[in-house]
Amino acid sequence: MNVFKRDGFACQICYKIGVYLEAHHIIRVSENIDLIMVLKNGITVCYECHNQIHSKEFKQYNWEALRASNSP
Repeated sequence: MNVFKRDGFACQICYKIGVYLEAHHIIRVSENIDLIMVLKNGITVCYECHNQIHSKEFKQYNWEALRASNSP
């Protein structure tokens, strides 16, 4: 819930509000379990954008930009 609150309950990719939201781990839990509850490793995304993130076409997305935008 904290990631949703931080992100204003809006998808941080398409900026939709009032839709079903999910928390996405920027660095996969399978890569670093210690980051599972780290707020900076999360981003709020809608269901549609979350599916795109995990699709083959979206694999080249610049996660460094997302990390930078979530830094304090």
